[in-house]
Parts: sequence; structure tokens; C-alpha cells
Amino acid sequence: MDINVFLDDQRPCPSGYNLAKTAEQCCHLLNTCTVKDLSLDYNLGKNQPTGYAVVKYMIKQKIYPQRIIIHSSSLSGRRKMASLLRKHKPSSVRIVIAPQLR
Repeated sequence: MDINVFLDDQRPCPSGYNLAKTAEQCCHLLNTCTVKDLSLDYNLGKNQPTGYAVVKYMIKQKIYPQRIIIHSSSLSGRRKMASLLRKHKPSSVRIVIAPQLR
């Protein structure tokens, strides 16, 4: 079964997505389900692993959704995640940077 995952600790989960509030929850879903779309936030709470940890996990495990949306309002976090993904993802994986959230 294909699912879509929305990683965010504060924003409401969009319709059609499964919510992961922590990097750990997101990695578990990536490991146990077929994730079609993954929407990533960077900051996930004080002293918590970030969306960047999820990106590193995907690369290490070679688990990639078809499309990765980076919706984080953190400019540096978006750049960091997108840069690492572009270096390692298969060519079939699409990266979408969501419009800046203000």
C-alpha cells in the first residue's frame, strides 16, 4: 500500500497524508511502508532530531519516495536537506521546494 507522509511537529497534516511528528516516526514509516510522497519540515522541536536526520536515513538505507517536498520555513534547513538529497537521490526521485512560508 502506498502512503504519503507529512513530517511536521506543528502544522496540521494535509488531507491524503499520514502525520509523523518526529524524525523517528518518519523513518519508521519509510522503513515499513511504501511512501509515495514525503513532505519534510526541518525543525521538529527543541533538542529533537531534524528533517535532515530523515534525509541522512533515506540515503543510508537507500529508501526514497517518488517525490520529496521540502516545506520547511527554515531557509538554511531547506537548503541543507535539498543539497544532500540532490547529491545522492536516484534520478527518478523528484524534489519540490514548497513556497516560502512566512
